[in-house]
Amino acid sequence: MRWCHAVVAFVCSIALARAAAAEGVCVQIDATRDNLSDADRNGFRVAVLEALRSEGIQVDPDNIACRGIVVAYSMKLGESVTTTIYAGNKTVTGKASSLDELDLSVRQLVRSLVTGGSLATRFGVTDRQNVLRDQTAPRRVNARDARRWDPVLAIGGGMLQLPSVGDRARQRQKNIVSIEARFWGVLSSDSAGIELYSRLLIHDYAAMGAVKNHYDEARTNSEDKPDLGDLGSGMGLMFSPFLCANYEAGFGLVSFIGSGPPRPFVRVGAATSLLLRVSDPDHRIDLGLGGYVGFGFQLAKNVNISIAANVSSPVFHSLARSGYWYWLTTTAMIELRAVGKERSKRNLDLFGPDDVPTIRRINE
Repeated sequence: MRWCHAVVAFVCSIALARAAAAEGVCVQIDATRDNLSDADRNGFRVAVLEALRSEGIQVDPDNIACRGIVVAYSMKLGESVTTTIYAGNKTVTGKASSLDELDLSVRQLVRSLVTGGSLATRFGVTDRQNVLRDQTAPRRVNARDARRWDPVLAIGGGMLQLPSVGDRARQRQKNIVSIEARFWGVLSSDSAGIELYSRLLIHDYAAMGAVKNHYDEARTNSEDKPDLGDLGSGMGLMFSPFLCANYEAGFGLVSFIGSGPPRPFVRVGAATSLLLRVSDPDHRIDLGLGGYVGFGFQLAKNVNISIAANVSSPVFHSLARSGYWYWLTTTAMIELRAVGKERSKRNLDLFGPDDVPTIRRINE
């Protein structure tokens, strides 16, 4: 009878072992799509199993009773091998330059599948054991994928300088107000980008009074009989609050020095502006062309301080050689920056699929 108990115990141990194995994840090769040889296909399956184990996933190598299923297949075209691994609704794809690199490709693909790490940036996907030669060299960034647009609001004040005209000395007005709205199109590295720039520069505080005086004069000259001059002066009075400022728009570049805050940055660009100074008989209104340069310091992720110099040349006054031949403003500002979102993959699909990354061993 003892030998019967021993047999029963042995059978039960086998059953328990199989039950334990049933708690693992199974790996299946899609033979309808895979074109590797039988030996390479078996090695490919073993590589997937080992990669899952290294990520802390319990596997069932015998495919007895599976808790979950991971399906994989590889297609060999010439020397390169393109591998696809999927589980449920998650799919990852990568390309190895040869069969010798297939195990490295599998490690990265499985880690991306398990952790959700990006194969495009490889953040959280590569390590010392699976890093590749192409990944240690400088990579060409796909700006279409990585660029995001960060809105920036800058508010400050400073000085407006105008050159001497005739018997009028050089003017310096030190109570101007600058309100800037920008968009920084930066890459994921957050070290440089392009800038879309606009500015409202409030400076002509006498504009409303000048327009009001002109309106009163027009009413007096019309002897209380409305005419076109009276109507035009009334319209000017209505919009006089908007005549106190210059309106600017431009395009430039921004570059950060360092990997993260606190760090300095530099801005430079070109701008066009509507120069309004209706209270000044030497100017009134003109179109300006010029540029700007700025230096700032990023204190925190969303807060900057900066100084900037903007210069603009009035086009028509310069051609007529009358009035002011330049406008120069220097301002100090505090800036609030929000982090924008990178363009979604759904939108990028309109431009065609991304290239599948090619994987090579680091020692080649």
